[in-house]
Amino acid sequence: MSSLPNSNRDQAGPNKTELDVAAAEIQATHDAHHDLQESKSPLEHVRLDFNSAAYKIPWTYKILALICVVSLPVGHTWTGASLGPLKNTLRNELGITNTQFGVISSSDAIVNSIWPIVGGLLLDHFGPNIIVLCCTGVVLLGSVLSGLAVNLGLWRLLAGGHIIMGFGIAVLDSATQKFFYHWFGVGGLALAFGLESAVSRTVDLVVS
Repeated sequence: MSSLPNSNRDQAGPNKTELDVAAAEIQATHDAHHDLQESKSPLEHVRLDFNSAAYKIPWTYKILALICVVSLPVGHTWTGASLGPLKNTLRNELGITNTQFGVISSSDAIVNSIWPIVGGLLLDHFGPNIIVLCCTGVVLLGSVLSGLAVNLGLWRLLAGGHIIMGFGIAVLDSATQKFFYHWFGVGGLALAFGLESAVSRTVDLVVS
């Protein structure tokens, strides 16, 4: 008669110790899954943010951003492409030789060997917003000096203005690519790059 209650207790379900063990196993599994999520690299989180369905920017904002970013290189593209057609005019007004004109036309490319690396480090550290403002300010300063040089007839000042413009142009190209990836992620990146290339080539063709 005394064994009947024990048999009924065994059939009723697991005891308290078994429930504690099961709860501990569930908690351990949850902790392991949480640690696995935290161990993911920052790049994986960035990729998830840019490509997930939660990160969706309205196309109205994307189009406005695309117009603004594509317009960034139009000015220096126009300036660089206009030197060729103005060769004879500059030679006559400034009294320069072909060698001196070659120095002027290639002066903005002098800094393109090392400075883009430094500019890339600055972009990663400070972000594209402040760097773009600084680059456009540098390009504006170089353009003003170039305009004054033509009016004053100083070809060395004209070359110096183009060198200053080169500092801004070299970093502005990298900042443009970073803006494209921020606004379009992976999906529309090729479209943005293609449109920017088309606009630059069109400006070059019109000026030439």
